[in-house]
Parts: sequence; structure tokens; C-alpha cells
Amino acid sequence: PWCRTPDGETTRAEMHADALRCVGGLQALGVSPGDHVVIVLPNGLDFIRAWLGVVLAGAVSVAVNPKAAQSELAAVVEETGARIVIAPVDTPVPSTVSRVEVAGLLRSLPAEPVPRTPDDPASYIQSSGSTGRPKFIIETHGMYTMAAEGYPYWLGLTADDVLLTTLPLSHLNAQAYSTLGSW
Repeated sequence: PWCRTPDGETTRAEMHADALRCVGGLQALGVSPGDHVVIVLPNGLDFIRAWLGVVLAGAVSVAVNPKAAQSELAAVVEETGARIVIAPVDTPVPSTVSRVEVAGLLRSLPAEPVPRTPDDPASYIQSSGSTGRPKFIIETHGMYTMAAEGYPYWLGLTADDVLLTTLPLSHLNAQAYSTLGSW
């Protein structure tokens, strides 16, 4: 398997197929390229499915740590103008958005990825907020590609290596290096 978590394991091919079903589900909900989609999920396969699905749909992923306060989620939704939040049913979301669960997206027909340029935003990552309210850092498709290609090269990783991440997948390091770097 490519990825193993406490909630299961998957290959790259299976994850890609799941992400394309998420693309189809997001498009059926009216998500268009450039739209912001908030993801509030713990580390696990569903986070990766949702995140890749959002990015492959041409939308901008806005990952929020699931341990964040409800007021922080409301502020993120307001600041980004998101209309969709991907979250478990027990996560309180603002009344201004529609909630969808990954299981619902996975029931969709797969759709083709939306072409994007290296300069197009792929994700908004929140800063730590050490000097005030967290700010968004725009990560582009090109930045993710460079990290994904560079990380294994810089470290001399091979197909026999195993990576472990304990960081939240809402964090850039866990996305760009631990996840995409191993992809």
C-alpha cells in the first residue's frame, strides 16, 4: 500500500480513483475552479481523499484543524467565502454553508481533473497566528509540485522508505512533504 493509517490503507491508484469520485461529487454540488472548499477532518484517508478531490476539481482547499474552535471555523468560512464544508456530521458548521461528508462524495461518478496552471492557488494554509489571528498563506500548484518532487530527492528516498507523520494534515508540512513527497 501507498498509505497506511489507523482507519485503513490504500494504494496510489485507489486514492486517485477515490479523489476523482470526490471531484465528481464536488462538481455536482456546483463547485467550480477557484472556489474555496473548507475541509475539517482528522488525519486519515478521508482527509487525503477530500483534499486531493478539492484540488483536482480546480478548487482551493482550506483545511482547518478539527480541534479548532467553532468560532475559528466560522471566521474561516466568512473570510474565504466558502459555500461547502467537508466535515463529519457531528461537526458544527455555520448555517451559511452546506456540509458534505466524504462518504457522500465517494458515491459520485468520477470526473476528470480540472487543468490548472502552476501559479493557480491550490490551498490556503493558516499560519500559526503567533502574533494575532492566523493568516492565510496561499500555496500554488507549482509550490506543491516542487515540494513533492524535491522532498524525496533531497532526502534520497526510495520506494523502500517509509514516512511517518504526526502533524495534522491541515498543516503544510504534512501535505506537501509527508503526503505528496511520498506519493
